[in-house]
Amino acid sequence: MDLREYALGEVVYDGSETRVWRAVHVPSGAHVAIKSPVAVVPNPRVMGRLAHEHQVLLQLAEVPGVARAQALLQQGGTAALVLADPGLGSLDRLLAKQGRLPVGAALRLGRLLSRVLEGVHAAGVMHKDVKPQNVLVDEACERVTLLDFGIASLLSQEATEASIPEALEGTLGYISPEQTGRTARALDTRTDLYSLGVTLFEVMSGRLPFTERDPLSLVHAHLAKEPPPLDSVAPDVPRPVASIVAKLLAKDPERRYQTARGVAEDLEEALRQWDAQGTVEPFALGKKDYSRKLRIPQALVGRERDVERVGESFARAAQGTTELLLVGGPSGIGKTALVRTVYRDIAQAGRGLLIAGKHDQLARSTPFAAMAQAFGALMRQWLGSSEVVLEAWQQRIRREVGDNARLIADVVPELDLVMGKLPPVPPVEGEQVLNRQKLTWLNFVRAVTAPNPPLVMFLDDMQWADSATLIILQTLLTDVERKSLLVIAAYRDNETPPEHPLWKLVEAVEKSEAKVSRMTVGPLSGEQVQKWLARTLESEPARVLPLSRVLSQKTRGNPFFLEQLLLSLHRQKQVVRDPESGAWRWEQSSLETAGVTDNVVALLTDKVREMPEPTQKLLGLAACAGHTFHLQDLQRLSGWERASVTGALWPALDAELVVPVDGAYRPAQALGSMGDVALDAAYRFLHDRVQQASYERISPEQRVLAHLEIGRRLRARHRAEGGTAQQFLELVRHLNLGSARLASMEEQKELAGLNLEAARTAKAASSYRLMANLLDAAQALLGERAWEEEHALSVEIGLARLEAAYLLREFDDVEARALALLDRPLSEVAWLSAQEIRTRCCVATGRYARGIGIGLAALEKQGITFPDTDDACQTALLQESTELDQWLEHHPDGFDRMQADPSLEHRLIDALMTQAQLCTIYGGRPMLYSLIIARIVSEAIRRDALTPAAAFMICSFANVWSVATGMYRRVMRWLTPGVRAAERVGSPMLPECLALKGIYLVHSRPIDEAPPVYEQGITAGLKIGSFQGTSWGLLAELFYYRVWRGLPLGQVDAQVEARWDLVQRAGDAVGRHHFEAVASYCEVLMPPEGAPRLLQDEPLARGSRSLLADGDGFTGGLARTLEAYLFCVTGRWERALSRAREADQFRADILGMPPVTDVPLFLALSAAKCWHDAADAEEQARLREHIEHGLARLRYFTEGCEVNFLHKLRLVEAEYARVLGKNEEAASRYDEAIELAREHRFLHIEALAAQLAAEFRLSTGKSHIGAMYLREARDAYARWGAYAVVAHLSARYPAVLKGAVHEPSPERTTVTTTTTTSGGSTDANFDVKTAVRAAQALSGELDPGRVVGRLMELTLENAGAQRGALVLSEGEALSVVARLSVEGARIETGLSEPLGQSPDVPVAVVQYAARTGEPVVTGDARSEARFAGDPYLASHAVLSLLALPLTHRGHVVGVLYLEHRDVPSAFPPARVELLSVLASQAAIAVENAVLYRDLEVKIQERTAQLQIAKEAADRANRAKSDFLSSMSHELRTPLNGILGYAQFLIRAPELSPKSREGVQIVKKSGEHLLALLNDLLDLAKIEAGKMELVPMRLDFGSFVHTIADLCRVRAEQRGITFAYEVRGPAPTAVHADEKRLTQVLLNLLGNAIKFTERGAVTLLVDVQDEGGKGLREVRFRIEDTGPGIAAEHLTRIFDPFEQVGDQKAKSEGTGLGLAISKRIIEQMGGTIHVESELGKGSAFTVTLTLAEALPSVVVDEAPGWDTITGYRGERRKILVVDDNPGNRALFCDLLGPIGFDVVQADGGEAALRLALTQRPALILMDLAMPGLDGYEATRRLRQMPELAGVVILASSANVAAAEQPKGGKAGWDDFLPKPVQASLLFEKIARFLGVEWTHEPVKGAAPLAEEEGALVPPSAEQLSLLAPLVASGRIRSVLAEAERMQQNEPRLGPWLEQFQTLARTYQIRKLQEFVEKYAAAGQAAAPEST
Repeated sequence: MDLREYALGEVVYDGSETRVWRAVHVPSGAHVAIKSPVAVVPNPRVMGRLAHEHQVLLQLAEVPGVARAQALLQQGGTAALVLADPGLGSLDRLLAKQGRLPVGAALRLGRLLSRVLEGVHAAGVMHKDVKPQNVLVDEACERVTLLDFGIASLLSQEATEASIPEALEGTLGYISPEQTGRTARALDTRTDLYSLGVTLFEVMSGRLPFTERDPLSLVHAHLAKEPPPLDSVAPDVPRPVASIVAKLLAKDPERRYQTARGVAEDLEEALRQWDAQGTVEPFALGKKDYSRKLRIPQALVGRERDVERVGESFARAAQGTTELLLVGGPSGIGKTALVRTVYRDIAQAGRGLLIAGKHDQLARSTPFAAMAQAFGALMRQWLGSSEVVLEAWQQRIRREVGDNARLIADVVPELDLVMGKLPPVPPVEGEQVLNRQKLTWLNFVRAVTAPNPPLVMFLDDMQWADSATLIILQTLLTDVERKSLLVIAAYRDNETPPEHPLWKLVEAVEKSEAKVSRMTVGPLSGEQVQKWLARTLESEPARVLPLSRVLSQKTRGNPFFLEQLLLSLHRQKQVVRDPESGAWRWEQSSLETAGVTDNVVALLTDKVREMPEPTQKLLGLAACAGHTFHLQDLQRLSGWERASVTGALWPALDAELVVPVDGAYRPAQALGSMGDVALDAAYRFLHDRVQQASYERISPEQRVLAHLEIGRRLRARHRAEGGTAQQFLELVRHLNLGSARLASMEEQKELAGLNLEAARTAKAASSYRLMANLLDAAQALLGERAWEEEHALSVEIGLARLEAAYLLREFDDVEARALALLDRPLSEVAWLSAQEIRTRCCVATGRYARGIGIGLAALEKQGITFPDTDDACQTALLQESTELDQWLEHHPDGFDRMQADPSLEHRLIDALMTQAQLCTIYGGRPMLYSLIIARIVSEAIRRDALTPAAAFMICSFANVWSVATGMYRRVMRWLTPGVRAAERVGSPMLPECLALKGIYLVHSRPIDEAPPVYEQGITAGLKIGSFQGTSWGLLAELFYYRVWRGLPLGQVDAQVEARWDLVQRAGDAVGRHHFEAVASYCEVLMPPEGAPRLLQDEPLARGSRSLLADGDGFTGGLARTLEAYLFCVTGRWERALSRAREADQFRADILGMPPVTDVPLFLALSAAKCWHDAADAEEQARLREHIEHGLARLRYFTEGCEVNFLHKLRLVEAEYARVLGKNEEAASRYDEAIELAREHRFLHIEALAAQLAAEFRLSTGKSHIGAMYLREARDAYARWGAYAVVAHLSARYPAVLKGAVHEPSPERTTVTTTTTTSGGSTDANFDVKTAVRAAQALSGELDPGRVVGRLMELTLENAGAQRGALVLSEGEALSVVARLSVEGARIETGLSEPLGQSPDVPVAVVQYAARTGEPVVTGDARSEARFAGDPYLASHAVLSLLALPLTHRGHVVGVLYLEHRDVPSAFPPARVELLSVLASQAAIAVENAVLYRDLEVKIQERTAQLQIAKEAADRANRAKSDFLSSMSHELRTPLNGILGYAQFLIRAPELSPKSREGVQIVKKSGEHLLALLNDLLDLAKIEAGKMELVPMRLDFGSFVHTIADLCRVRAEQRGITFAYEVRGPAPTAVHADEKRLTQVLLNLLGNAIKFTERGAVTLLVDVQDEGGKGLREVRFRIEDTGPGIAAEHLTRIFDPFEQVGDQKAKSEGTGLGLAISKRIIEQMGGTIHVESELGKGSAFTVTLTLAEALPSVVVDEAPGWDTITGYRGERRKILVVDDNPGNRALFCDLLGPIGFDVVQADGGEAALRLALTQRPALILMDLAMPGLDGYEATRRLRQMPELAGVVILASSANVAAAEQPKGGKAGWDDFLPKPVQASLLFEKIARFLGVEWTHEPVKGAAPLAEEEGALVPPSAEQLSLLAPLVASGRIRSVLAEAERMQQNEPRLGPWLEQFQTLARTYQIRKLQEFVEKYAAAGQAAAPEST
């Protein structure tokens, strides 16, 4: 860019994106300002803003008081805007200099600025960023210029979206409520008037109306907080002037000034009075405040009840429910406006997440279109968040949705921008496609909702909803885990007949018991039209009645039509405003006879027809494109240049037919007019009817051509750039709509192929109806001749259509289409595909025999045959199984070598066999089922390749083998390679394979290895949507692990509850039956009252009989094993034997599941118990067979895994030995069984074994031993959680079981659940986030007064109320303890007014809330009959009130009362919910605070409640960070004086040595106190284990001496002796953390002195050499003669908050010292030990191993600060700014004596004045000051060009890490922490002012030779080499050269050691002096040697 014609001057503004210079145009000499981008290659958006501003300024060229644009220079991809420089200064700089303006000057400024805005608005411009920085003025405020129109709007209204505060347009401190985007209102010129009000408030008061610093709090203030009256902040401002500003600052634009002219007129009147009489008398405001332009109010009339109902639905969702709210009504009736109005209330409530999407009438088939809009907008908000927030969302999506997030990104492309490009998901087939979609959407919505519930999803125009959206909505609304979801579905009731798919969704939701609410929005009545018109025309209702009748008749009360008709009449000048009176006028008779249309579409069509021809064409294309469209789309569709597109679009924008979605349109339009195509922008039609009118404006033929053109352009774009599935379906839709004009068969064929591809895309989106329609379109495009000409494509389409019919469950259509297709000549693959779909259809319809027939016939044609009979199948199965096993024996890695089978034919054959197999198992052909499995495996071996089905069948063969042979262990040979094969080929049956592997692990590995495999299968199943695989994993983990394992029943029951929802959502019927059986098992065993049920014939409510009746023989067979166990436990052995025999008979039904191993166990046990009662020898022989068979099977199982089975084997052996009379062997085996079961934690078998052992002992007469075993059994049952069995045994053996049950240990019964939450932050939840954080702080308060005060502060910030009171229970009475009022933000606490005597609350309301415990909420108290007799309500005009009981543990501790007198329904349900959070926290806090107070008063009598106090202390501890931060400042302030004057006094020459030593002790003590304060601030780090040690060189002798000196003083004060002694070879210096070691020793010594009343305290230091390794063991022993410590207390004295000993002494400490000391010593690698004896004293010993340090380097030290006597050069002035006089005096005493001129200022305002008048060289600025603090003062100083060079040093007692980084923004040069160290102060002064200090002469300086002793320096040549290296600061090079010199000349060692020490510690200056000293000495010696 060429700026050579301009001479650039100073930079007057330097922002992040643009920079502004003052400059001079050289040829003309004109003064200008130049605004240009900061970046060399600027962002297109920045370029667009400059271009837009230039266009706006050109439009305002004739408006006085606006900056004049001279040129827009463009070159090299960048631009610069040249403006005329009026030579004025910015208003903010004037305010920084003067603080605020006098009233007269402020009125002149306001008048001028209002007139400028009047002109700007009259020119059709809305500024949107009025603030002092954008206003130029002269000193007298006689001239004003308005700047910066970069975000100005040329539209009369402009929408704005809610977003994070940092992303809002405008300046946060000045924007209007509607500009925050949280009021659902469009912006108009009144937003500038609000900003003008903020500016005038600041001008007249010197501060902003809202001073919150947090952006979210500031937004909330603009929305809900009333500003303080201006005359209360600035008393000299007259009340009428304050009223003008207050009217400007009205929240509701309707109550604000309406025009800048009205403001100017009132300000001129005020100025006239002020100039004339020096005051302003009250006068009527806004007499001329009206606009000639008709402005439709953005408020609903007549919808109050509807608004309440939507609010009620939101409140229910906020409480955790799920609800579908149906909002019906015709088009334009106001459904969308109704919901959008509620948006504002929900947003202000600070709770929840709001998203919205709209279905398109022309694109209704596109899947998920509205949901894509809704979630896409949310994703775009995330993209505007901070890195931390965005990363939190990314992590949450990864955690909750995982790899399946790709499916969401295919619908919501913005998710790719949030997460980065997501990888594709693996393909799945069949129902897994839809299942995966459902699960993914559930997880995604849960992830989005959980951080800030509820989620409110508003979907508009549901009459056009696509089927995929309805499916997902049904999934979300009927999900068993559903919560905190509100779906608002708006629809046109006249376009949704009973057969509409929407009603199927509603029916399904109602069946799921989720709430469905319905509301119908009807037309406005005549009275409501009259009310609306009176409000719009600002007239009396009676005056507008005739007009309202005409409009009501024409529009039939339709609000949208009503607005458009009135606007049309206004444009036609039939409704106009009188310029003089401001009244609206119309000619009634002409309106009644005018030919006004009664059809809104016709009206809008006329409006479209009024547009220029290019605009009409562009609107038609836009209507074809959709309700929402983009600028780039219009350019592609029209084929025009960008400038033509933006030019044609502008009239539609100006006429409000089209509305921009956001502010991106401005730079995009501006760049477009320049021909630049870099930026895009989104627009939408004002209403569906506008889109419809635009669409109908073009002829049907033109529409066809338009759609064809759109489709072709989109197709070209898709081919070149790719795109989403949605975009592809959209382009096919347009091509289909334009297909009538396809010219060639080739194009029709191509489109048919695109339809086929689109159908596959629709299938992937589970949009099956769309899939069918696309395939029908494809067939229609090809026609009948296509079977001959395009056979292959026709077959593909036919097969896909067959699949669509199956997916739509149109099974008759499937058969008809299949037969028709099979009649045609087909390839082998196509033929197999058709047969597979037919067979699959038979499975779905239950026609299993037909399915077997179709499948086997089709397979026979492929050469695969099966026997006809079951016997033949069994023979073939045994033969084939044996052959397979032999093959695997010879080829153990055979499956691992196989690759995926690429043959589609093989895949289809296996799929066909799989479907036939399903028919066989459901159709009662188990042998054929097993044979098909074996055959698929055989086929895989024959092909030497794996299909996805084959991989699963390899694993399924495990079931076949186990049933056929009973050799369960051997099946792992099949399962392990089978799982690997499934993983390798990507089989969709992988979850099932993993479940089978886990199931059969029990036969060879410990059972505890199975759960990870199950969990892996569950995860895989959920990922791919395999409900069967997920169900297998869930049921196996529960039944085959937890139940079979005998885990505590509490854990089992918790798992049933925890995963019941998941098995309901993602499981199948078998999975649900497993869970029901286990739940029934727990129900009968766990409750003690369940004992009678145990004795029923069928104890399980969901047992084998119930399950068999439902046709589930598999789960029924498993339930038999549970029942057999229950019969064994209760000793009903006959029933146990019967049930076990039944289980054995149908053992094949349960395959090789783990419970199959229990069948021989229970059969053998029951047979043994029935042995002696056998009827005959035959029965006895049968029983013996059962026992011996059981032993054989259990021995086989035990060989596989002893851990799982040996205890069961021993138990059966014990019973068999008992039967045979081998009592000793039986006793031994019982004991082994018990011990083994206990060792391996099979609780239920341990209990049963102990019970049987007890019965055995009792039966042999050993009652004592038997009782012991019985108690052991009882306790084992209790540990297991089977309390019903415990009760049963107690009833059966009452004499034996008298003792108490040994309750289960916590380790055994604790159920651990993990709940993951995340926070994150979205735009709608900022209020609740702030409230929750504050409520957490509230819960830490322990003083009742502070609790009350904090609660009232929180209420004031969050309630949105005008007045309130807090009423607390005091005994039986209620008392008002606090009041609040938003007027002046006044809070009164410390009250104690009896409720009945308080004049500020309605007694009846408060008493009702207190007595019922229910909140009282009313939107209009005047109509509340319950409290009509309350005197307070009768005498005060209260509209809204809320009485909220504070309840804790069911006890009402108080009532929070709030009211609002101006706003009805001010407390919506969401706000009540938020306040309830505060109330619950407050109730807890009040209860705890009162309790804590009572504990302190009655501590001696109520020692039993000490634990509660400790808990209260723990809660207080959570608030310690806030406390310590505050106390740090308070303590540092006096320390600043103590340490400062200690440093000052040390310099005093008149001090005696003794006094100097005393001052030194004061200084040391102060420094120690400061160190302790810092330690407290580090306490959080210590507790978190993040404390870092800083070892450094420590002079050992001096260190010990200092410690002793510090303690001696305190010991003397206590009247006791203190002594210390160092024994052993003490080192000169050691390496240690001096600060931490000092802390430990002083803590231990301090405790000793504190607790010693008489005698002595001794410090003994023992040093031992560690063998010459440079290490010393140092033992510090502190002995005292105090009271000693009791032995029982010694174990806990190192615990936090624990104190023992004298109560008085204890009260002096915190109980933290010893705990911290112990942690420090342990981190140092040492130990701390205590010995004590009561009455004699204590001894603490600290043992450390310390490294000995090298001797210190002896170099010349620079003179200390205490030797400074002055400085050279001119006298400098220093301004000290501090509100503390002591701090200012300290600086004066330090700086004055050495020559500085010190000026003092007691605050920020004084600092500004003195800085300008005194012009100091340096300013010492305190930060925390009342009024104008140091931050703001520094910022204003930096804006004053006169003080550009002044140095500012910030000084503060708050040294938190967050303070110092603020300096970069505030503008100070460096930071000086308090207490101030004089050395640091002088060092910074020298560095910044460049002064050279003068010092006292150093006495007794030793000669150089004496100082250095025997050091041998390098030669002059070597020194000359070192000098430049040192000067360069390259330490690595310096050290390398020193190392080289030491290797070459070892004699230099001592000298180089000192040299290297200085280098390694980076003492560059001393290093330079060290080298220069020797170089100078060498040069001096050289002449002498000559």
